[in-house]
Order: sequence, then C-alpha cells, then structure tokens
Amino acid sequence: MEPTQLSYIAGIIDGEGSISIIRQVHTAHSAYYSYFGRVQVGMTDKIIPAWLQAEFGGELHLRKPSNPNWKERWDWTVNCQKALDFLEQVLPYLKIKKGQAELVVEFQKNRPNGLHRTEFQKEDDAIIYDMCRGLNRRGVKNLVLQRSN
Repeated sequence: MEPTQLSYIAGIIDGEGSISIIRQVHTAHSAYYSYFGRVQVGMTDKIIPAWLQAEFGGELHLRKPSNPNWKERWDWTVNCQKALDFLEQVLPYLKIKKGQAELVVEFQKNRPNGLHRTEFQKEDDAIIYDMCRGLNRRGVKNLVLQRSN
C-alpha cells in the first residue's frame, strides 16, 4: 500500500480508532483469562470501515445505538495476527496512538500460536494488558510531545 494511504489510515486510527489488548474470560477452563491484540475503527459512514476490511481483512459490523438519539455505527475490527500485520504497516505514521500500537505489536509478536500459556506468561499478559489500559485511559499526548522535542 502507498505511504500516503497508510498515513491517511493512521490519521483515522488516531482520531476514530482504538488499539488495545483484549482480556477474554474462559469459564470452561477454571475461569482463566486469555489476551489478544485488537484494532477497531467505528464510524457512522460505512465507506472507510468497509475499505479497511477490504484491504486488511477482519470483521465489519453494524452497531445499533442504545440511545435513540444516536446514529448507527459501523465497526471494523481486526484481532491477533491480523491486528499485528495491520499495525506493522501503519505504525510509522501514527502520532497519538503510537504508544498503544508499539505495545500491542510487541505483545502480539510474542504470542505462541496454539500453545498453552504458563502461569508466568499469564502474569506477564496481565501486566501488559494493564499497561495498555493505562495508556488508553491517560492518553499519550505527553509521549507525543516528548518525541517531538
């Protein structure tokens, strides 16, 4: 993909997207958590989310609003390896969410496909999950300012 398109997509992610590590509960296996990287973009117009799905795969869903005054929203979502592949392409162009992207890329690169996690690895997963949540809550504006100096 052209750098101008990747830059445009990075702007969409910075403004309308989210980059996170998801924690999923597995009650069938003595209530343990599994973790995976996710990128999501939500917009009321379908054009951009559908384009992202066509280019990078993933899921496209129409969300009905819980409030009747809100519009419907189209969500494009990629998880796990697809999220990693996507983030590696747009990472150089991200500004606001660069910290989250770097964390999710490293997290997802270190995932053993199809293997059970040791207790130590599960503890590491939980720590990295909390770090990403902290970045998402506080924002990374101070990190952006530090990088630009």
